[in-house]
Amino acid sequence: MISCKIDQWTIKLNTRSNIINLENNEEGVKKEYSLKLFRRDGMSLFPKCLYRLICQNIRYANIYDKFLNKFHDWDELNENDFKY
Repeated sequence: MISCKIDQWTIKLNTRSNIINLENNEEGVKKEYSLKLFRRDGMSLFPKCLYRLICQNIRYANIYDKFLNKFHDWDELNENDFKY
């Protein structure tokens, strides 16, 4: 599992089910996105408050960038295994 924490948000890649999970424990928000959708739309899928955190804070942008690097590394290794 690949994950990162941005403020109260946790972004996780569940490598077994090929789903991106977003969780905000403070507000009780939970969202799931398929990898196909995440590959196409990226962080534009995220709630506005999380999107703004990443765009406006360089620290959070760097954390998200590291998450994306790990995601793309995993994605390249497993691209033959993934079924659309």
